[in-house]
Amino acid sequence: MHIDNNKLEALPNEIGQLQNLQELHLYLNPLSSKEKERIRRLLPKCEIHFEEYHI
Repeated sequence: MHIDNNKLEALPNEIGQLQNLQELHLYLNPLSSKEKERIRRLLPKCEIHFEEYHI
């Protein structure tokens, strides 16, 4: 799933229901380190791609 460059600061907890999701791209979203870790916990089997957001 690609949800790049959407100015997302967080994802809803429901993202964790996508247990068959294999890959998630979140490039260019201003996600905090804490939020990134929360997403990783919600989707432990998913390959998640983050990229730093530069203002």
